[in-house]
Amino acid sequence: MNSDRIEGNWHQMVGIVKEKWGKLTDDDLKVIEGSVERLVGKVQERYGIAMEEAQKQVEAWQRIHKEGGVPNTGTATVESARPEIPKVEAAKVDIGKAESDKTETDLRRKAS
Repeated sequence: MNSDRIEGNWHQMVGIVKEKWGKLTDDDLKVIEGSVERLVGKVQERYGIAMEEAQKQVEAWQRIHKEGGVPNTGTATVESARPEIPKVEAAKVDIGKAESDKTETDLRRKAS
């Protein structure tokens, strides 16, 4: 993505930007209109963070949403960044059968 502009797909990107930086107003987004520099400034202003931190956030966001803008998989989240954890199936134990065998054995002993 160009360092000066969020090219072409700004109108599609607005929803993603609002998701990432929810404190940005609709008026802010109109002022930004695809300018990375203005996006950094508005993020800094709305979140009360240093310019360097706002720049880091926007650059990280740009890496996620590379050239062409909107990724096919939707917005990146913490959940989507987690590695896949394999599912482990629990061992199946038929407790009812074991209990009934025990009870049957006990009854035979008592009957003898």
